[in-house]
Amino acid sequence: MDECEEEGITRIFNIGTEDAVSVRRIAEIVCEELGLKPRFKFTGGKRGWKGDVRTMLLDASALRSLGWRPKFKSEEAVRRATQDLIAEI
Repeated sequence: MDECEEEGITRIFNIGTEDAVSVRRIAEIVCEELGLKPRFKFTGGKRGWKGDVRTMLLDASALRSLGWRPKFKSEEAVRRATQDLIAEI
C-alpha cells in the first residue's frame, strides 16, 4: 500500500505513448483502415479553431515512474484501435 492509498487520495494518470502523432496522421490511418481516400480540407487558419491541437502527446511520466511502459507507438495504437472498432461494426 502506498502513501496515497493510506491517506485515501485518488491518483489520476495519463496513459499514452512516448511519441507524438499529428491529428492529420490519425485521420489518415483511420481512412487507410476503412479503405477511404478522402481529400482533407482544413479550416480555421494556420492554428485551427480555439482549443484545437495539431499533435497529440500525453504526459504519461507519472505512470512510467511506477514502471509502466506502453506496448505500442502512437501510430500502431491508433491503427489497432481503428481495426478493433471496425471489427465491432
